[in-house]
Amino acid sequence: MSDRTPTPTEIAEAWHGLRPAMIRERPPELSRDEWAYLIQFVDTSCLRGFIGPGRGRERVTLVLPGNVSLLGPLLMIVATLSARVIRVKLSSRSDDVVEPVLAFARRHGGPRLREVLAGVESARLTRDDPRLAAWLADADVRVAFGTDAAMAAIAQAPHRASSRFLGFGDMTSEAWLAPDASDDVIDTLIKVFAIYGAQGCTSPRRAVVLDGTPSDLRTLRSRLCARWPSVIRTPVPMHLASQNLLHAQLARHAGFDVALAPGHAAVLAKLTKLTPSPEEEGTVSTLSTLAQGPLTMTMAAAALDDAVAALPPNIQTIGLGFSADGAARARAALRGSPARRVVELARMHHFEPVWDGHHLPAVFFDA
Repeated sequence: MSDRTPTPTEIAEAWHGLRPAMIRERPPELSRDEWAYLIQFVDTSCLRGFIGPGRGRERVTLVLPGNVSLLGPLLMIVATLSARVIRVKLSSRSDDVVEPVLAFARRHGGPRLREVLAGVESARLTRDDPRLAAWLADADVRVAFGTDAAMAAIAQAPHRASSRFLGFGDMTSEAWLAPDASDDVIDTLIKVFAIYGAQGCTSPRRAVVLDGTPSDLRTLRSRLCARWPSVIRTPVPMHLASQNLLHAQLARHAGFDVALAPGHAAVLAKLTKLTPSPEEEGTVSTLSTLAQGPLTMTMAAAALDDAVAALPPNIQTIGLGFSADGAARARAALRGSPARRVVELARMHHFEPVWDGHHLPAVFFDA
């Protein structure tokens, strides 16, 4: 063990030093896209953006559900820049990617990184496990994901008076496209959606063709179906393909115009309007509760003002697939909207120092 605590910049450099091993080897629990993003993320130039100007908060507890995916290791890496004691509560009911990343870094990292990771503890716990209560009570920073009720319970659990709480509830995201979107934009939409389907908070659960017509919507769906096999070459697992077939049938039964991407890779459901009339609420609710599976994308055409007005209060990210002029117009219309992030379509999943409206360096460091 070193007699001197490494600085945040030195810790970032230690993560950067892991990149050659990451390029040579990938844990099987992470997809190629996830691992490639992690290689990019641990670059020193990226991690420096998460370092605050003051002293780091030394004890961090992360409460992660089973569906948080890559955000778990990303937040764990960010926490190591400030904290010396990091506790990670993993889901007791599903696999995770935090422990594979930790195991890889401990096996291949240099002495400084291994020293930092000696302070990281992870465990599969239920919400009522007394160890979680102790972790929360001791933390300088508490970060949690889940439903609004779960967030409230974690925030109200006994904790230090000076402890900071960062909660990420159920969020949704959208992709906005022009009627004449290029093939590159269509391919990017497929790639961004296919990583997490409708389950990621930054995944486009809905695609909106701005100033489009029903004909434009049909064209978009046809182009998605035509290009899907050349963009995503790995077939979806059989159980997901079967789920998609079921969700497509449920959506059709509810009266929606639905198509399946080749290989049952995704369900593409057209909406007649973004905001349903009162008599249509039941059918739209049916799509949300029954038919919208993990790989279902809804699609609609709308005027720009209507698209802004129809944004739900839990909207996180808007991914823009426009030319520079079109993007500027959309950004101007979204000022003052509930959207937390407005980014280029290809950057929807990019984890950045300002996330979900929170400035992360200000959470993990004292000014």
